[in-house]
Formats: sequence, structure tokens, C-alpha cells
Amino acid sequence: MNSTLTDTNVTIARLQAFAEVAQAGSIAAATKLRATKQSQYSKQIGELEKGLGITLFNRSRSGMTLSFNGQQLAGIVTAFLDAIEDLVNEQSTANRLIRIGAGNSVYQWMLLPIAKDLRTRLPLVSLEFHNLRSRDIIERLQKGEVDIGIVRKQDRPDTNRLKSKPLKKTLRFALFYKSESYQKPTLKKLLSSGRMIGLNGGGVIWRKTRELMESQNLEPHLWMRFDSMPMVSNALKQSDGVALLPLEAMQELATFGYETLHHQTLNTFDRTYALHYNSRVAEMRNPIKKAAEKIASLLA
Repeated sequence: MNSTLTDTNVTIARLQAFAEVAQAGSIAAATKLRATKQSQYSKQIGELEKGLGITLFNRSRSGMTLSFNGQQLAGIVTAFLDAIEDLVNEQSTANRLIRIGAGNSVYQWMLLPIAKDLRTRLPLVSLEFHNLRSRDIIERLQKGEVDIGIVRKQDRPDTNRLKSKPLKKTLRFALFYKSESYQKPTLKKLLSSGRMIGLNGGGVIWRKTRELMESQNLEPHLWMRFDSMPMVSNALKQSDGVALLPLEAMQELATFGYETLHHQTLNTFDRTYALHYNSRVAEMRNPIKKAAEKIASLLA
């Protein structure tokens, strides 16, 4: 830093007073004739001129006008103060934005149901959701590209940089069917309809579907398969399919004429997750830790 400039004792307050007077055309106009403020601005401008060793205003009985040096400094100071304001506003907006990474099913069955409570507990925070796989969530957390991530407990990252909070979700299952297509159906009738919709892979939904069909001496078979439960629910809205889903789906599917059939074999299933956030990033942005704690408490 230039030591000559440091010795001038230039302050933001003095520069701001100068810029306001330069823009208004006079101290009286800048301070709206408030006597205390006029005295303060007059003193600050005088100190600024003395510190810089230049005349900023030409003074006469008729008033004051910017000198050549004053015109040059006014342009520099105005741009400088605008840049600072833009930086502060940008940082303020960034501090209020919380980026959450999770999979489709976590959003559908865990986060969206608590959205109203989150708005109440975090009124100044904006949430930005990213649909990501577990490995991508962990990678982006470490890079600071995501603020909070929710993954299955077994996918916990091997690093001390991420803070973790355990989560547990109890899923209660039922068979969903469209009431206009099936009148008081039995379990076997729904399972043998040839319209079963389910998930790809060997997850809990498919395992329970297979167990149900085998219990009715039926060969496990799916009409359509999808990569996520939200995709399954969307398929149900546009067809007369049958699917095994968590009961939380009823809130969404009831308006599409769907009902549920419960069976003693459809017991509950506990799925364990972990919420992670980057401790280093949270030290610079306090809302991250607060949001993580609120989300964890609502999902506890």
C-alpha cells in the first residue's frame, strides 16, 4: 500500500461526505439544511482537503463548485463507493442463500413436507435445492459448491472437514391404486393386474414389492420401472397403475383419485441418513450451521 496515501488519514466517512456534497452541489443541499450535519460535513471535507493537500471545492460568496481536482476525485470516489455497496449487497444475498444437495426421494418424502416449518424457523433464508447422487453431494460439499447435503448413513465421507448430524426416517408403506379402476380390490387382484409400477435396482421398495407378489404365489413382475420414487408417482398420475409407496405420497396422489390398500405384511421400514455441512464454509457464513441444525431438528 502507498505509505503517502496512508498518512493522509482518508476515511470512508469523509469520502462519503465529499461524494454527497459533490452530487448535491452544496453542503446545505446534501444535509437538507440540518445544522448539525452541515457542520459535520464541512469539517470532514476540510479534513479531507488538508489530508490530501488539494482543494476540492472553489468557494465564493455565491456558493461552492467542484475544482478540477474535486471533479476527478468525485468520479473516483463515486465508483469506489458504488463498488463497495455492490460487494456488500452481493455478500448479504449470498449469506441468505442455502444450497441443499440431496436425492429425489429425500426431497419428496423428507424435505418438502417440512418446507413450511423451515420458512417459519428460517424466515430470512432462501433455499436452493440440487438433485444429486451421494458421491456428487460429498464432492460439492468439500468444494463449497453445496452448503448442506443429505446422504445415506453408509455413504458418510471420510473427512474431518464435514460436520455430520444423524437423521432417521420411518417409512410406512401401502399399495396405491386408482379407485375408479378397482372397486374394493384385494391384495392379489392389485398385484396380478399387470400394472405394477416400481423402481429400478434392488432397493427396499422393489424388495417389498417382490415379497408381496411371492406371498400371493405370483411371479415378481413390473409393468414400468423408474429411477426414483417421484418419477413413479408422476407415472401414477398419468396412468391407472399400481405401486408400493410410502404413505407420505397420499397427500400428493389423493387429488388424482388414488386410494391405499394396507396389508399386515406392509410393515414400517427405518432408513438412516446423515446431514453434512462444511465446517470451514460455515465459519464464514453463519446461516449454514443454523439451517443445518433446524433441518436436523425437524427431521429428528
